[in-house]
Amino acid sequence: MANEFDLLSVINTLETSRGISKTDLLSAIKNAYATAMRKSIGNIPIRVEFENYKKLVAEKLVYVSDTAFGTGFMKVEEAQKIAGYEKAKEGDEIWVSVPETAMNRQSVQIFRQELLRILRDAEKVTIAERFRNRVGEIVPVTIKQLTRSKDYICNLEEAEAILFKEDYPSSDVYSNESTVYVCIAGINENEEELKENVLYRNGKKPDAKKVEAFEKKISQQQNIPGIRLTRIDDSFVKAVFATEVAEIKDGSVEIVKIARIPGRRTKVAVRSSNPQIEPIGACIGSRGSRIKSIMSKINYDNKMFEKIDVVKWDSDLLKYAENALSPAEIESIQVSETDYNTLLVRVDPSKRTPAIGREGDNIELAAKLLADFQFAGQRWRITVQKDKPAPIRSFEESTANAIKNFAEIPGITEHDAEVLVSNGFISTDIITSFANHGGLEGFINSFIPSSIENDPELPIRVWNSIMNLEADVEE
Repeated sequence: MANEFDLLSVINTLETSRGISKTDLLSAIKNAYATAMRKSIGNIPIRVEFENYKKLVAEKLVYVSDTAFGTGFMKVEEAQKIAGYEKAKEGDEIWVSVPETAMNRQSVQIFRQELLRILRDAEKVTIAERFRNRVGEIVPVTIKQLTRSKDYICNLEEAEAILFKEDYPSSDVYSNESTVYVCIAGINENEEELKENVLYRNGKKPDAKKVEAFEKKISQQQNIPGIRLTRIDDSFVKAVFATEVAEIKDGSVEIVKIARIPGRRTKVAVRSSNPQIEPIGACIGSRGSRIKSIMSKINYDNKMFEKIDVVKWDSDLLKYAENALSPAEIESIQVSETDYNTLLVRVDPSKRTPAIGREGDNIELAAKLLADFQFAGQRWRITVQKDKPAPIRSFEESTANAIKNFAEIPGITEHDAEVLVSNGFISTDIITSFANHGGLEGFINSFIPSSIENDPELPIRVWNSIMNLEADVEE
């Protein structure tokens, strides 16, 4: 193999085009050549050096022995003929030059493939360091290629990035050379981390078939770019808002919660730390200028499939729930006294459909916005009533009433009642239902462990009191 070439010129070109250091490039070339040589002469130690940056020179490590034969061994007499090893003896280890002719056509191909692989890995590391501090940033990318698995390979500032099928709305179809706004979601460190970030984003749990399909795709695509992009993650919506709304960027307006059905509808709850700034108005902008710009980035090709509702966050559950349901017009909203963790909403019958939303998306997203207002570790459900609701009670009133009712049962103290209600038991009916489903053990397991840490006998004590009460009622 005639391996003379202008190494410095090649290194300078690669360093400029790929951003890989000269040290890493020299190491990559040496390692690739050594790998190819081992494929040709056998799996023995090989070291490679450069001769005046023009020629690769390989040496192999051999053992001097008159009793052992084969690859990696040399007779004492032959070793003593090599300059510098005239006094070689049995058991010595010596480095011997490997002639260029040892590289056959197959070895040359292996050298090229291995060099490309090493350079690609080195480039990924370089790119990862370059973009690591930009995770969460909104950027425009150019679509270059659609893969068989429906992933898009994109150009990002002369680097290659990937937009997985799982990272863009199913309604989106991008054309080559088109510009799309995305969020830098992260760096593809390894397969497990990649799977975790793509499949389990925003707290969702994929089914087993999706996990299996994604694992298969990753195993088949060995050359996945190092940068992962997204148009699905909450970080994408946050980044777009921060780009278009100066008050969000400087921190005077905060995005508290995002609820989204990608490609259909998004609700964003905001609040202001400055009483002089109205958070919704800041996000909408003069004559809707800011929200229009936000929608143009979240939607692709100005199709405006996905609608965006900006609502005001509130520390009061019922007020926040009413805001979350906007633009629906709510007549009343209250906590159900019988249905566990349910908010009952009353609207004019003619406006019930908008309150529910297309395919129930309005109440679904509103409930997601309320996720942080959990009661006894459970999320709130929202029901739009058809009939006239019962007299309205606030959440605090309903809680106090439940504690009072429990505390009136013989054997249950006010403290016991408070613990019961904090764990979501707002009526005796919920507890007695365990008699047929789960029994005492199921009832005990329904408690938040920390709530009974100092009184582990509380569930048993309460259970016996309520079961005795039911027995007295039956008699």
